[in-house]
Amino acid sequence: MTKLEELKADLKTAVESHKNLVACTGKSYKMLIRNGLAPGGLIASYVRIIKSLKDEIAQLEAKAALKKSKKATKKVK
Repeated sequence: MTKLEELKADLKTAVESHKNLVACTGKSYKMLIRNGLAPGGLIASYVRIIKSLKDEIAQLEAKAALKKSKKATKKVK
């Protein structure tokens, strides 16, 4: 599994967990409530994590596109 694939899988998991917390479902939400904690802080953390993952994926995809275009120009020469 490449780094990009790992990041996309992590993003998918984080988005699903975020949805569950916002919808007040899932294991994480139930654990928070059982322990008397408010999910607001965890939701904010997921928002930051999701943004960070999206940024890192965009950077890797941009690098891959740049490499691909460099290889294409070398073949043309």
